[in-house]
Amino acid sequence: MEQTKKKSSRGKSRSYSKPIERALYAFAAGRCEFKGCNKPLLVHHLSLNAGNFAEKAHIRPFSPDGPRGTGSSKDRSDINGVSNLMLLCGGCHEEIDGRPDEYPIDLLKKHKKEHEDRVSMVTSLGSECRTKVIVLKANIAGQPTSASDEDVYRALFPNRWATKKPVDVIDLTGVLDRANGYSTFSETIADHVRGFYSEIPDHVSVFAIGPMPLLMDLGSRLSNKIPTDFFQLHRDTKSWEWKKEGGATRYVTSKARQGTDPAKVALVVSLSGTIDIAALSLDDKYSVYLLTLDGAIPNPGFLQTQKDHDGFREEYRRCIAQIASENPTVKEIHFFPAMPAPIAVTCGYDLLPKAHPALIIHDYDKALGGFREVHKINFSV
Repeated sequence: MEQTKKKSSRGKSRSYSKPIERALYAFAAGRCEFKGCNKPLLVHHLSLNAGNFAEKAHIRPFSPDGPRGTGSSKDRSDINGVSNLMLLCGGCHEEIDGRPDEYPIDLLKKHKKEHEDRVSMVTSLGSECRTKVIVLKANIAGQPTSASDEDVYRALFPNRWATKKPVDVIDLTGVLDRANGYSTFSETIADHVRGFYSEIPDHVSVFAIGPMPLLMDLGSRLSNKIPTDFFQLHRDTKSWEWKKEGGATRYVTSKARQGTDPAKVALVVSLSGTIDIAALSLDDKYSVYLLTLDGAIPNPGFLQTQKDHDGFREEYRRCIAQIASENPTVKEIHFFPAMPAPIAVTCGYDLLPKAHPALIIHDYDKALGGFREVHKINFSV
């Protein structure tokens, strides 16, 4: 059998059969198996030139008195087998052998299993798991905020994988001037979305953060004929991954005020903060609808799981249908939002252009201490 040999520091020959080496590289996907490293080992990390920078490390030691050794030579079975080898970068190899007490056999076996299980899961994803990703990047409190490629891949895993790397980014940082309205940025979004759909994807994933009007504008331009998922940047974990567990958030729509003009309607979506309806600049002609949390005070942390998001979408559709049914002559709805980013996107996405009223979006202006009309979506061209 063909073998490769490596000379140990103690002069002994370590032999690995070609099938063992191939299996180890395949199971590790050519990456470092130390937990949290995952460095690609078949390309130089700086020059990106191809090469083999991997080292094969023993979990149980090659020598009885080596790292993690007991001094006993009794258990030598399969010492060079794939189950006892980890593929590591040089730094991680030195780390585990230089501090054997911190990296016992059971811990290294756990690292190896977690890495190889992840590789197996990723490589088992079929074409039906493909998704095309769109990211909206904008300034929040003067600082650019976005989802990185790594954020996206982690949030999608293990259900989907991105078809394009790097992902599509609508970059609105450094150009937003709320005082002059949102029309210029709306055109930027429209141009980018048209290019995004130039090749029709099977599925779309949206990672967006920015001012409410732009998020709603983005949603209104996405195709609702293609299955689409929306993701949330969680404040506590700083992650875009939907949480597995969370409160079963419920939503409710009520008619807060009956107006005198059936053609004038306002919708207040009060989720991440409380909006004082009495303080809005709406005269008695407007009927006002309120969509808010059921049995909870509006707060920034309510949106935890995908189920929480899907529940909002169901209630929002019911709310829009109720407004249209009770106000058959209404052509536009004045919209006052206090809500998380993915919900803002879906408020635009779930509008039917020919069936639903247009939305006149009001944005909260700290300088004014209240809302002002800033943008319109869903108007027929």
